[in-house]
Amino acid sequence: MNAFSLGTIVILICLGASAAGLVLVRRHVNLSELKVNHEVGSIMISVLGTLYAIVLGLIVVDSLAHHELAEATESSEANAIGTVMHLACVLPDEQKKPILDAAVKYCDLAVDKEWPSMEKGIAPEPETKKAYYDLWTITAGYEPKTAKEQNIHQGFIAAMQQLSDSRRYRVVNCTQGIPLLLWMILICGGVSTIGFTYFFGAEKLSSQILMTSIVTFMLCLNVLLVGFYSRPYRGDLHIEPNSLIHVRESLRQAY
Repeated sequence: MNAFSLGTIVILICLGASAAGLVLVRRHVNLSELKVNHEVGSIMISVLGTLYAIVLGLIVVDSLAHHELAEATESSEANAIGTVMHLACVLPDEQKKPILDAAVKYCDLAVDKEWPSMEKGIAPEPETKKAYYDLWTITAGYEPKTAKEQNIHQGFIAAMQQLSDSRRYRVVNCTQGIPLLLWMILICGGVSTIGFTYFFGAEKLSSQILMTSIVTFMLCLNVLLVGFYSRPYRGDLHIEPNSLIHVRESLRQAY
């Protein structure tokens, strides 16, 4: 099920539940009794709404930042391989080719095998892990003979360290998301906020249902935003390995 369909179903269920709850309250509580609560209730709902908005806002911002960092990390990993490629192209063919072969193999496996595995929450992928170690071995094991080659070797090490940091980030974070405790806080806070609107009574029930539905709709959008962006390597909004694909094509043209 895609994100749009899932989001639509969740929103419709929440809208129906919030409207049903309001109708149920109005059937058992007189409008005059609800109006008595307006003065105190308006103050209390302001406090409740503010507290929940702070928590929800922080989690939404954190999820978006996490997604953006994952995108930047994918680009950083590709840039590191690109640096290895450029440094290798300066070397003689007998030294350049093994490094480029190892880099191409790593990109192939990372794009074609490991990325689909990460969408299922599985990482690292064994073949890609081996290709990663092979690339480390061949770049770190290169023995420079001149000052120029010494500088190239140092560049290899720096690029591979950048590659390692970026790869480690995505491998660790592909299986992580919002902790269960935060989900409980989000859901309980949203239900409490919507439920608190039942303490108020408008003359027209239809008007209050509309207002409650708007509140419910906006809360659902924010919670869905957290859900869709909290796992950057999974779902319809997952990060594609576009930078790695681009670098892979550059590597194939570098021979």
